[in-house]
Amino acid sequence: MIQRLKPEFALVLGGIVLGFLALHGKVLNHDTSWFIVATGWWLDGLPLYDEILELNPPLAFYLTAPPVAAARLLALDTTEVSVVYVLALTGVSLIWSLRLLAADPEITGLHRVGFAVFGSIALILLPLADFGQREHLLLVFVLPYLALGLTGPAAPPRPWWERALIGLWATFGLALKPVFLLIPLATTLAACACRRSAAAAFTVQNAAIVLACCAYLGAAWMLHPAYFDSVIPLARLTYGPGYDHPLLALAGLTIPTALVFLLSSAGLPFLGREALRPALILAAAGFAGAVIFFVQAKGWTYHSLPFKALAGLACGWIALSLRTYRGQFFLPLAQMLGFALFLMLPAIGNGTYANTVYRDFARYFTCPAGERSFQLLAAHVYHAYPLANYADAKPANRGSTLWPIPGAARQLQSPEGFAPERKLALEGAIDATRLRAQADFLREKPQLVFVDTRPDKPYFGGAEFDYLAFLLTTEAVIEAWKQYEKVGTYDGFDIYRRPGCAPPPPSN
Repeated sequence: MIQRLKPEFALVLGGIVLGFLALHGKVLNHDTSWFIVATGWWLDGLPLYDEILELNPPLAFYLTAPPVAAARLLALDTTEVSVVYVLALTGVSLIWSLRLLAADPEITGLHRVGFAVFGSIALILLPLADFGQREHLLLVFVLPYLALGLTGPAAPPRPWWERALIGLWATFGLALKPVFLLIPLATTLAACACRRSAAAAFTVQNAAIVLACCAYLGAAWMLHPAYFDSVIPLARLTYGPGYDHPLLALAGLTIPTALVFLLSSAGLPFLGREALRPALILAAAGFAGAVIFFVQAKGWTYHSLPFKALAGLACGWIALSLRTYRGQFFLPLAQMLGFALFLMLPAIGNGTYANTVYRDFARYFTCPAGERSFQLLAAHVYHAYPLANYADAKPANRGSTLWPIPGAARQLQSPEGFAPERKLALEGAIDATRLRAQADFLREKPQLVFVDTRPDKPYFGGAEFDYLAFLLTTEAVIEAWKQYEKVGTYDGFDIYRRPGCAPPPPSN
């Protein structure tokens, strides 16, 4: 006899199906699209950080490898396989979390249903436009760890191997960026405060996270030394000065979520001790999400995902606790309305990833799909991706963008003085980026070259920079450039094209 599916599991399955329907046939965001392409290069044998220039640690490539390899093996669309892959991971995390909560008799069925609803919103609805981003994967992998922290002493102890597995699973998300470790730190401190004992920090899942992170760091050091030797110093020199936002601008971007979060946190004093502990843990996770946003200091929408998702999860749990344990009505209602107005409705209105640039740039291709190539001379990923995926075109640049340029140019043209050694280092960063771009250009002979000619380029802070002058500095590049003619201008970009589809033979 078939047992009726519990409502919380039915909600999760329904959310996954709706997520697939929403994303089916769509392009993914620029960063996820870049990792799909770059991971393919890596699987083809190009070494990470030596020939593929990327700012992020290698775990992002390792997590992207399964869907890319599976799509190649099965001759399927890589984007579609990537969507199914992330949704499958999401389903595992949500169902695993719900099973952990179900083992605690003090966690009501209403709380489990609410966790299924708010968890699905956090992992599927809110990240639709940023699906597959590292912040999205963080939320997917860390959810069972948070759910285990919500269970109390009434729940039978989980076996040590499962708790270790939960910690290892969480590490796949936490190790994507060092700043993500603030989430287990904040929730562990909250658990210690609730139990008034530091013993709450010494758990099997926390030990598994520490050991797994140490093992990952050691493996990355041995397998990808170029990341530590060249990428990290280059990022410290140029990335922050080019892309960081002022604190007040960042604060302005978080106002709606902060209002919801503060409204939810106002209900904490009304909860009893046992009801307070899980609510406080989720509130601590939400606070860590806010800190993660500010520490990264870029103001990009996907950086706010942990704050929005974890604040929403805390909001739902606190509202249900106030209704269940205290019989309150107006404060939970206000929390739910705030959640809907400031978190859910904007996510529904924004929908999936929106970027018209790739469609407009794709119109300049005259070669058939699969025989196209292009080079981007600009500093933002969204001008190159998902163009490469959508148009089935090969990017010449073996990096997501020329990201060292804005910070270096901005500092070199700043009226503030700095040490001569730093000036030499900044000039060296531009020279190294130039050599990469020229090598990419001469190797690929791209059919299209998109050149950012805007006088006030984003991230340059008013610094002047001429990308064509930057590229055309050697006889070989100047000679090859003679084949190109300007064929259009779009959104501040000059578009150049050479005749033919196949790369021209190398000159003698």
